[in-house]
Amino acid sequence: MLTAVDAIEVEVTGHAPPILRAAAPIKVEPSQKLALANKLAPVLTLGAVGADRVETILQRNRTAGLVQNGISRRSKAPKFIALGQADRADGSVNQLITRVGDDLIWSAAFRVVGASAYRIALNNVHLPADTRVWVYNASGDELGPLQIDDLIFDGTVWLPALNGENQFVELAVPVQSVSQMNHASFEIDEVMELFDLQALSRSSLASKSWQDCDIPVACVDDSTFPATEVVRSATALLYFIKNGASFLCSGGLIASTGVQDEFLLTANHCFSTQREASTLSAYFDYFDGNCSQSGVGQFGALPQVHGARLRATGLQSDFTLVVLNDRVPGERSYLGWSTAPLAINQTLFRHSYPEGMTQRFTMSAVLDNPTQQCPGLAPPDFIYSQDIAGSTTGGSSGSLLLNAAGQVVGQLLGACPLVTNYSPCRYDEFYNLDGAFQMTYPHVAQWLDPSAFFPDTTVVDFSASIVNPSVDELFSLSASVRNQGLEPTSETMVHWYLSDDPVVTADDLLLAETEVDPLQHDQSQGVSETLQLVSPGPGFLGACVVAVATEQVTDNQCTEGLAIVVGHSDLQVTELVATAPDVGSMQLSATVENVGDVASSAVQLAFFSSEDQQIEPSGTDLLLGGQSVPGLAPGEVATVTFTVDWQPTSPQWLVGCAEADGLEVVVDNNCSDLTLPPLIAMTAEMMGIWALGEVSADQPGAGASLQWIATDDGDGLLAGVIFDYQAGAPHWSVFTAPLSDASELDVELNAYTGADFPPRFMFSDVIAVPGTAAQLKFISQSAGFLQRVDANDVVEVIPMRRLHAVTEPSSSYGCLVGAYAFSDLEPGLPGHGLVVEIVQIESVEYLALSWYAFVDAVQVFIVGVAPMVDGEASTEAYWYRGAEGDPLAIEANYFGTMTFRSIGPDSAEFSWASTDPRFSSGASQLSRVTYLHGWACQQP
Repeated sequence: MLTAVDAIEVEVTGHAPPILRAAAPIKVEPSQKLALANKLAPVLTLGAVGADRVETILQRNRTAGLVQNGISRRSKAPKFIALGQADRADGSVNQLITRVGDDLIWSAAFRVVGASAYRIALNNVHLPADTRVWVYNASGDELGPLQIDDLIFDGTVWLPALNGENQFVELAVPVQSVSQMNHASFEIDEVMELFDLQALSRSSLASKSWQDCDIPVACVDDSTFPATEVVRSATALLYFIKNGASFLCSGGLIASTGVQDEFLLTANHCFSTQREASTLSAYFDYFDGNCSQSGVGQFGALPQVHGARLRATGLQSDFTLVVLNDRVPGERSYLGWSTAPLAINQTLFRHSYPEGMTQRFTMSAVLDNPTQQCPGLAPPDFIYSQDIAGSTTGGSSGSLLLNAAGQVVGQLLGACPLVTNYSPCRYDEFYNLDGAFQMTYPHVAQWLDPSAFFPDTTVVDFSASIVNPSVDELFSLSASVRNQGLEPTSETMVHWYLSDDPVVTADDLLLAETEVDPLQHDQSQGVSETLQLVSPGPGFLGACVVAVATEQVTDNQCTEGLAIVVGHSDLQVTELVATAPDVGSMQLSATVENVGDVASSAVQLAFFSSEDQQIEPSGTDLLLGGQSVPGLAPGEVATVTFTVDWQPTSPQWLVGCAEADGLEVVVDNNCSDLTLPPLIAMTAEMMGIWALGEVSADQPGAGASLQWIATDDGDGLLAGVIFDYQAGAPHWSVFTAPLSDASELDVELNAYTGADFPPRFMFSDVIAVPGTAAQLKFISQSAGFLQRVDANDVVEVIPMRRLHAVTEPSSSYGCLVGAYAFSDLEPGLPGHGLVVEIVQIESVEYLALSWYAFVDAVQVFIVGVAPMVDGEASTEAYWYRGAEGDPLAIEANYFGTMTFRSIGPDSAEFSWASTDPRFSSGASQLSRVTYLHGWACQQP
């Protein structure tokens, strides 16, 4: 016995279980055996076949996949047989015609010298449909009665085969049926001589390589193949006549749901026409029960059925399904089937009749879409597998491929060689090729599974040439109607609809209808229709196919709705005008026109400042404000104006954009842009205190102090202190840069960390943080922007506007303006310090103090503003913290008081009194380290 092989568990989707039917009733009507009893001479005698013809068959079978086992042989003089109502013996043709009861009996003998077996042909047959026929021999084998109408095709009847040189044929024709015909006749001139391939296989002329590893089915038990007994009962050896010769294949009985017909499945390349199916002889139980390789019995001893009706055949998965003309004798199994996908390496099984020998067993494993495939035989139409045990050869064609449950998953086409002259027992030299039942099923379902056989139409690939047509504009709809059911459809229609919502139904507005031709399973037909819509507005287009009469699934007839807008407004900003930009008010004016074909609704016109010329505002573009635009009729124009308190960012462009209304389709003309004036170079008039971002003058936040300081060479430097917030904490950085005529100043921002608040700090503890690149750009003396790279390497563009200009000091309180260092700091070393500026606020001069310090090694800045009185100012001071990027979230923290008093042109006294426990109080002498370029520093 074979070693058991584990079968991979697979999920069965579409399937049918195997069926076991009781034994068919036996037809008890023996022939009269009149020809044998009367010792009639043969009506047809043929001599022994020549050895050359046998050799031709053997040579053919070595190379061809379909095994030939017989040749046609004809007499030189056909015998014409005419039946009448009178009893007579016609010695000229060695026949006997006699009446027995209500039948007219015709009997004759045949002889083929040296024949192992043969089949007799009746040609040009004109006999009543209820004629019965028997074939028998002197050994006691008898086949019949067979209905002549089950075997005839195009006037020819091939009688089943019996063994031996001598055979006898008997016809029983009801007398009444003969009398109703003008004549009843046929001709005798041909037999199909069959050869004992088993005997030939033992000669040196036949190939025996497959027998080196073949396994008789009696050597297989349930531990190897659980369904082996069921499959053994259902597997058939098939003889049939094709192209004037006899061939053999394998096949099997297959179960049907709710149908009692005897369905048999085999391969299309075996036979595929009704002419060939009419000649079919299916033999069962052809195996040896003793686990040997010998044959059993003669033709007359096997359960058999003759003739079949073709039901379906196809090349796609190489299948042929027929209904046998009669029940198979004996208790019989009918194999279930499965359409489930096969798992890679899943074990599959097969029973077959290689070279027409007794039933053999094969086991194989599913391959994963192998790269080496036979041309035109690719998955999923075909299953590739590799043998594990047993073997097949010619004659196994059409044998059924089975899963572990004995369910049909395919039928054998043949081998796909991997090498030239492959050996059937060298499993690495070829693949097995089986037509996949998964692909066969749709073509046979109407017979095997009638409950699943119905048409199922649906609409796919729905589209419109224009989704926003103008009113009365022609456009086209297209779709494809597909029959995804198994039964062909009749003619039907596609209805095109306009719906108010995405759910398209037959209750929506019908626009047009298009005819659809009958469709086979999985067949599609493209359809289209040209339409125009006269009413403007939004909607949904869709298509529904009208269900055919036998359709069962009808909830998939319609597409989803395709959103459209019929007619559309088209707002276009045709002109944008602005006054010269500067800090303060700027007048913007835009002209908007509706160039569409329907009226627009009221929309907003938005104004942006942008650093690029993109039509749609995006990225760092800044919304300046907007104004309402009234609804416009087609061709109507409106002009809107807007006054903006403008804080510029990038100075290149202004953009005005009209909001798209609900019916607008074209939106790439909704914006217009305006070039701003060029950048200007930095001048002394632009020194002072600047705000960063959108912070108003009375709101604390980020800022900058810009000063033009004197240098030894007389050219001067731009010195700046920028204070803002990073990660919610105060942050200040300083820079200096040579002044030039350039409109863009490249600077390096330097920040510091380190020492504590005085008097505890040591300036040597201060650490300079590497600078980051930045640019200052100005579009006027009081408007510009700072461009820098933040901690995440993201480019920031921060608008700047000047809040206060530095006022030239009067003689009443000396030359105070400049930067001061504490007395214990050398001017060239980084650390704490103050910036002292005199600014004019509403005609009053104030002293502005900015103290940059460290608390617990973290930067802070403390600021205060107070009127100047005789060179002295005392101010309440605040320090700040807050969220980065949100000036309104900045928290002002009371520090205490700071007092500044000038005591000389370059020195001052500075004291502070803090109420915050985190800070100290104290006093220090200050030394000025810079003064404004061009301003004399004289003691009053």
